[in-house]
Amino acid sequence: WILFESIMLRDHALFFLLSLSFYTCCNSLNVHVRQLNGTQFDPDGLTDKQLGILRYLARQTVETWNSTDPWRTWFVDKNQDTNAAIRYTLAGMGYAVAVAAERTPAYNQLYSSLLENVIQRMVSLKVWHYVDMFEMYRQQPTYPDPVAYKNIMYSGHLAQLLSLYESVSGNNQFNTRGWSFRWNDTVHFKYNTSKLFDAIVHQSHLYDTGGVPCEPHSIFIICNNFPHNAFTLYDTMHNTSYAARTNPHWQQTVMKYGRAHSAVTNNYFQLDKLFLDDKHPNIGTWVAVASLGSDAWALAWMRPWWNETTDPHANFLWKGWSHMYNSKRWRTDKRSNGTYIKPNEIGGLFTFPYGEDVSTSFYPMIEKQYFKLEPQVNSVQPKTEEVLRWFEHNYGTGLDLDKDGRTDAYMYKSSEHYHDWSTANLLNSYVMPPIDSEPGFLRGLFRRQQPLYVQHNKYPFVDTVQFPMIMIKSATFDSKKEQLHFATVLVDAPAPNTNTHVVQLGWGAHYRTPKKAMCDGKAVPLSGKKLRLPLPPWEGQQQCIVMF
Repeated sequence: WILFESIMLRDHALFFLLSLSFYTCCNSLNVHVRQLNGTQFDPDGLTDKQLGILRYLARQTVETWNSTDPWRTWFVDKNQDTNAAIRYTLAGMGYAVAVAAERTPAYNQLYSSLLENVIQRMVSLKVWHYVDMFEMYRQQPTYPDPVAYKNIMYSGHLAQLLSLYESVSGNNQFNTRGWSFRWNDTVHFKYNTSKLFDAIVHQSHLYDTGGVPCEPHSIFIICNNFPHNAFTLYDTMHNTSYAARTNPHWQQTVMKYGRAHSAVTNNYFQLDKLFLDDKHPNIGTWVAVASLGSDAWALAWMRPWWNETTDPHANFLWKGWSHMYNSKRWRTDKRSNGTYIKPNEIGGLFTFPYGEDVSTSFYPMIEKQYFKLEPQVNSVQPKTEEVLRWFEHNYGTGLDLDKDGRTDAYMYKSSEHYHDWSTANLLNSYVMPPIDSEPGFLRGLFRRQQPLYVQHNKYPFVDTVQFPMIMIKSATFDSKKEQLHFATVLVDAPAPNTNTHVVQLGWGAHYRTPKKAMCDGKAVPLSGKKLRLPLPPWEGQQQCIVMF
C-alpha cells in the first residue's frame, strides 16, 4: 500500500504532503519497524537498521546530488536563518556518518563519499545565501563571503565537517585544492581548510569572550562548540596549534558566564551573549532564555574539545547532564510508554530551539557520554530506552527507495523541519558504545593520535563495493592472524540476470597478494585485488575472510 501522510505545520498553519511511505511485503534489510531491535550497539559492526539509516542518508546526499533538483527530497525553507536551516541538518548527517565509520574500520568508501557530498552541499549557495538577510553583513567589505565576518553558525559546522572528512578518508583535498564560495558567475571566494580555520581564529581574538558571533550580534555557546572540535581533531592530524590558541579562552568564558540561572526556562546553559554593535563588541548581556533543547544541542558536542583535567572544569559538563536528566520538561507518552522533551513556552511561544523531536534526539548520545560519570550511578536509570521507544513507536518508518517491494532504508518521520536531523542524531547514538561502557568514545575520536584513516590504510581493507546494491555490515583486519574479515548484505535489487557482485580490496606495500579467500565457508577466486562473489541472500549476510 501507499500511505499519504499529512501533518499540520505549526509555523505555517497549513497542511502539506510530507512523503510517500511504502509499506512492503518483505525486506531486503532485516529491520523491525517501530521496535527497538537494531538500535543497539553491535560490537561486530552495524545492525540492519543502522545500515538502513545510512542508506537513507545516501539518498539524501550522494544519490540525488547530480539530479535536476538535488534538494527535491529536502525541506528547504526560504528563510535559512532558523533552526530548521539545512546547514544544521547537513552537519548532523555528516557527524553521524563520521561516527558510524568507526564501526567498519577496514571499509570507508561509503562514509567518505557521504561526507564529501555533505561538504559539497554545505558550500553551495543555497546553504549560505542567507547572509544577504543581514544589513550588517551587507555593509562589510568582505560581503558576501560567508565566513570572513562572524557567521560561526555556518563556518563552525563547516570546519568540523572538514576535519571529520579528512580523519575518515585520509583525503586532504579540501586543504590542497580547496573550494569556492560562488555568489554568482563573477563573485566567488576561494578557500581551503587552513584559510577557513585562520579566519575563525582571527575573529575569536576580536572579542573578549574568545567566541565568534553570528546573526550577527550573538555569541552562542552551542555554535562555538564546533570550531573547537574541528581545531582539536585537525591539530592531532597536522601537529598544528589551533586548539591551543583558542580553546582555553573560550572554556574560561563558558565556565565564568555560561551557567544560566533562569527560573522561567530552567535551562543549564546561557543561550548567548548579545552585544550592541561592532563598535562596542564587548558590551552586552548574557541571555538565559533558552530551553532543554538548547542544553541538549550544547552537551551533545561539547565534551570532545572540553578540557576535563582540572576541577571544577571536569564536573561542569556532568552537572549539565544531571540538570537535564532531572528536568521537569520531560514528558511521558502513554501510547509508547516512552519519554520526550517538551520545548519551553513563554506566552504561548516556543523558546529556542523549538522542536520536541530534534531536542529529544540529542539525548541518547548525551547519556552515552555522561552516564558513567554519575557518582551514584546505581541510584538512577538511563532514559535512553524510553526515548527510543517514543521515537520508534511514533516515527519509525521503513522505506523502499528502489521501489522493488522490499524495505531497504529507515528513518524517523517526525516533523518536516527536523526529521532528517533527528534521524542522524539517533544514528550517532546507536553506533556509540553502550551506556556505562566507554563514555569517552566520542571525545577520543577527536583526540587520538591516529585518526581512522591511518588505521585504515595501515592494513588490508575493503576498497569498494557495488553500493547501493551491496552494503558492508562489518569489516575488520585481524593483524595477529593477518586476516581481513568482512560481511556484505544485499540491499537494493540487482539488475535482471545479475547473480554476482564485485568487491575491490586494497592493501599497502607491507602486504603481498592474499593467499586465500573464503566466503560462507567456500573458496572464492581472486583476480588481482578483485573478488567476484555470489549475491548475498535477502535478509541475510555473506561472511568473507581474506588471508594474507
